[in-house]
Amino acid sequence: MQSRHCPIRPLTYYIAARLVDYPYDEDFEKLPELLTEARRVFEDAAEIHEGFRELAGLADKALDLFREEAGRLGRDMFQAEYVALFELGMPQPPCPLREHVYKEEAGSLKVRLEGPYYTAPGLLLMAELQALYASEGLTTLRYPPDHLVVELEYMHHLTTKQCQEEKPPRSILLKQENFLKGHLDWLSKLRCCVDKHSKLEYFKTIIRLVEKYIEVDQDLLSELIS
Repeated sequence: MQSRHCPIRPLTYYIAARLVDYPYDEDFEKLPELLTEARRVFEDAAEIHEGFRELAGLADKALDLFREEAGRLGRDMFQAEYVALFELGMPQPPCPLREHVYKEEAGSLKVRLEGPYYTAPGLLLMAELQALYASEGLTTLRYPPDHLVVELEYMHHLTTKQCQEEKPPRSILLKQENFLKGHLDWLSKLRCCVDKHSKLEYFKTIIRLVEKYIEVDQDLLSELIS
């Protein structure tokens, strides 16, 4: 069972993290190659789980959309659309790639410096995630702890660590399961937000792809644990 899932799971988490990350100039140029690789991985994995067929179709669709929309807009405007959707806005961007935004007050903390108490959004959640990452020796982050890129990279780390063991301890599988259920359970809300606010079909498709993979991976992980 272990060999069937390696290296598909860590590779897919790596791909997913790159797809939702900001498309820096060099990364922008490599997106067609990354999506082509994603489609190949999903097609090869279709015999493991039928959901990979849908994922291959989503990767193919995203590739076509990228060529069409990025070709029409150009690199700079494509990057600007990413920023306008995910990173900039008042009081926040339309669809932040941050877990705490979609969890309302869960993981927040009421604090008081001077005057009335106010809610510090996601403060307890950040502390919890920092502790999780630190337990794996991961202390340097490019983004806040609850950013989607960081959470996907953490799953990439855990699945890579698992695949380095011939017989991985059950604890690392349970750690993955707990993280998927406790911290990557907000993708459906993000997808609804992106469907509503994104001007580009490409971003809608990428978020749907990542959401679908999390669904598939929960099934794969259940098989490994059982």
